[in-house]
Amino acid sequence: MDGFAAHLAELSGAPIPFPQALYGYDPLHDGRVSCLIDLHTEPAQGNERWPRCSLMVLEQETGRCAWSRIIRRHGAYAVIAHTHTEVTAETQRLSDRRRSDPSGRAAALCELAEEVRVWAQRMHRQVKAEQALIRAGQERDRPQPQTLRSQRVVLG
Repeated sequence: MDGFAAHLAELSGAPIPFPQALYGYDPLHDGRVSCLIDLHTEPAQGNERWPRCSLMVLEQETGRCAWSRIIRRHGAYAVIAHTHTEVTAETQRLSDRRRSDPSGRAAALCELAEEVRVWAQRMHRQVKAEQALIRAGQERDRPQPQTLRSQRVVLG
């Protein structure tokens, strides 16, 4: 457990990285890669409102407590929902980091992350509204079951 605590303490003091250039090799289990984002987009086809897209995020650390995680999302709705979740978490993390970073780099990153979070939240709300309209239209277009009409006959 001491090794893991030391590992976490070492990470907490690491500088905030700047964006990296494209990586031209196989990144899985490569110690030089800590995060790789691959976003593939294509124009919308026909009556589609959103571009076609797929996202793959590889996160990993090598060394004593090595780990890796790959996240895949397909479709604009899924990519936007994932982006909203991740950006919200990153904004919260940077807000915490801002308090302990005297250089001001974390404050600048936190402000940028907040702008991205607001944008992602707006897109996420728009997607949820569209999905609700699509589901409502599907319900409306679905054939309704025939109702049985009962007739009352009075004999008398």
